[in-house]
Amino acid sequence: MKQLLLLLSLYLTNAFAAELNYPVVASSAAEERLEKEELLKFSSFTLLAHKQNYLLPVTYNFRPNNAPNEALKARGIDTGIDRIMRVESKFQFSFKFPLATKIFAENDGLWAAYTQQSYWQVYNQNSSRPFRESNYEPELFYLKRVGARWLGFNFDAFVFGLVHQSNGQTEMLSRSWNRLYVAGIFSREHFVLGLKTWYRVPDGANDDNPDLEDYVGKFEMRFAYKNAGWTYSLLLRNSLEKDFKGYREFGISFPLDRTIKGYFQYINGYGESLLDYNVSSHRLGLGIIVSEFI
Repeated sequence: MKQLLLLLSLYLTNAFAAELNYPVVASSAAEERLEKEELLKFSSFTLLAHKQNYLLPVTYNFRPNNAPNEALKARGIDTGIDRIMRVESKFQFSFKFPLATKIFAENDGLWAAYTQQSYWQVYNQNSSRPFRESNYEPELFYLKRVGARWLGFNFDAFVFGLVHQSNGQTEMLSRSWNRLYVAGIFSREHFVLGLKTWYRVPDGANDDNPDLEDYVGKFEMRFAYKNAGWTYSLLLRNSLEKDFKGYREFGISFPLDRTIKGYFQYINGYGESLLDYNVSSHRLGLGIIVSEFI
């Protein structure tokens, strides 16, 4: 319930921002969002959205992974889940706030962020509707607005960060890793491109998923196109290795009223969640989205 209340607070933040009449002159959707964040970031009563914030009350997983659950039960450990259902709810909330600004230049800053993605077996009455998994992702990053143009595109921002991600579980279900990453945001009118690559910080003997990068990859590309209130997004992950199967996430958002949008999500590939990183997911979901990539 606390997680859903935080998602609601981010919706109210997004609605508040939409109501304000900002004197923003921007040449692209990405530049407009960065300008609005610049104006909002020191407000004492708001959290800024970081990644997408959405609630999918109904998703259908064509390939649920029941193997970890069965392995624990075989060892006499009660997981609280009889069998994972294909239909479940999924939501993500993500926020950030500034720690310092004008560190090296006028348009830079140090930020802290937190993202959580949860999978809720809310329709699983036989197992008392448990949360199947939650992924926790605290983050610290430096962002520098650039404002340059290259090959007809705006180079909007450069980002360098450190991120930890884990699922907070024990025994054989535990998954975690740490990364240093570099990212860039590029745009042109209604089109935005985000590029991100990372270096995994070694965990030594405590590594509970040493082959994670074999499935999650080493970089990702995020595309988004926004026009007439509709946003089309595509997230791709890869490692440039011939046998890497990759990850694909496609989304469409559409207006329902002035501040909230419907959201359709399609996922196929490896690494949707930490628990299932080495199992290919195939999922459809429908719900609402309150903040987007642009």
